[in-house]
Amino acid sequence: MTSATCRTKTVSKTPACTTKLSPSSTAWRHKELAVTSAIRAAATGSTSRSRSTKSPTSELITIGKDVLELLSSAMYVDPLTIYREYIQNAADAIDDARRAGVLSKTDAGRVDININPVERSILIRDNGSGIAADRAAATLLSIGASGKRGTDARGFRGVGRLAGLAYCRVLTFRTRAAANEPVVEVAWDCVKLKSTLRDVTQTDDLPGVMKRIVSISELDGSGYPEHFFEVELTQVVRLRRDALLSAPQIETYLAQVAPVPFAREFRYAEKITAHLDGHVRMADLQIKIGAEGAPITRPYRDRFAVTDTVQDDACNVELLTFEGEDGLVAVGWLMHHSYLGHISTKSQVGGLRLRAGNVQIGAASLADEVFPEARFNGWCIGEIHVIDRRVLPNARRDDFEQNIHYANLLAELGPLGRAIAKRCRDASVARHRAREERVQSEAAEVPRPLSAGPSEGGQAVARSDLLGASFAASADRVASMQAADGELGLVEKLIRLIAASGATRAEVEYAFGETLRRQFDKD
Repeated sequence: MTSATCRTKTVSKTPACTTKLSPSSTAWRHKELAVTSAIRAAATGSTSRSRSTKSPTSELITIGKDVLELLSSAMYVDPLTIYREYIQNAADAIDDARRAGVLSKTDAGRVDININPVERSILIRDNGSGIAADRAAATLLSIGASGKRGTDARGFRGVGRLAGLAYCRVLTFRTRAAANEPVVEVAWDCVKLKSTLRDVTQTDDLPGVMKRIVSISELDGSGYPEHFFEVELTQVVRLRRDALLSAPQIETYLAQVAPVPFAREFRYAEKITAHLDGHVRMADLQIKIGAEGAPITRPYRDRFAVTDTVQDDACNVELLTFEGEDGLVAVGWLMHHSYLGHISTKSQVGGLRLRAGNVQIGAASLADEVFPEARFNGWCIGEIHVIDRRVLPNARRDDFEQNIHYANLLAELGPLGRAIAKRCRDASVARHRAREERVQSEAAEVPRPLSAGPSEGGQAVARSDLLGASFAASADRVASMQAADGELGLVEKLIRLIAASGATRAEVEYAFGETLRRQFDKD
């Protein structure tokens, strides 16, 4: 062992008689370990004391009243989405009724929507399985505790029924599962709820608030169906456009979003349904608004509006299947047409729509990221039905949960987006080429001017006079061309025809003015 003596010539500042440790020595490693342990202990605020860990007790957990606001008005910003939530639950109940034999395969799954604009009320009733009387209240008062999670049900979070809390004064649920049972009614006083949420002195937790604003009743079943579920919104609040009480707006929304069948007059309806039926729970609900209303169908037709003035026709349908590493992840269809441009939102069919359980998720723009240019999504018509249970809609159903399985689905859709974009570009190029050929053809029919020569002084005027006479003679033909093709006006056609003849600027000005003068004199 080497020792350092205390001499003034020593370069090291180490105090006298101190032992030097080699970094490779055992003593050095022990010292380093001790320092590291001390640092960790300082960071955690403990030294040699033991740590006691336990789970929180129920008394320590508080779920406040504001959760109800988060699950109602904050969750469902668009008022019309409450129809989607209640009809989605109706579709699950009708599926349950079919599985239980309460409804046969030939029995229609019905959802009746009755709107009373005078009393400002909405009643939505389905003929699904209903809820048994002994568990109806508990089921309807549970929040975020749905027993449908992990199943193929469309709704599984147990919060969708609260959607109407923000849009009426009283929200009422009624149900029964058999003819020998009473009807159970659960009513929420939404006015008291809103007052409680605003009251900063009110400190009740969620169960405490619910005890004060919810009432439970049993009703005589006379006059009610044997099995059903209904939700009633009383004294609906007045919002912009009063959408919740507008039958046309409701029908337009549900035709695109709800699990309703294709229209019979849509020529590809049977072909598409047969392709989807083996993989998708179609439901195909018979939804009517009012006693006299016709069943709502999907908006797809053989002819559709591209713009207010341009119509297009379907020419073919392509059936789609998407396989992932673990099997089938989605199926769908794409309707081909002339790809004339971005399809107007008024037509209700534009865009590649994503659906789960045959319910549309998000808006038509949700699939924009599948395309190399988002605008091309608006040029196409089709649907993608997600069947991979790991790809889940988010709580608001305006998108899917962002996970690796959804990312894989988008990757699978990428080639389809690129193929559609190519069709759009090719169609646009073909139309542009046809337009140029038509203009050139029209210009070729115009009589050519006399042999070109100097265009100075009198020669220009003489030659221009002949040009003017030539174009004036063809004015009737130009006018008829304008009538046949409304895209170009008479003035624009004259300019193009004269320019195509190879005339100079002076000749064009003279011939154009002379032609218009003679045409007006003739009229």
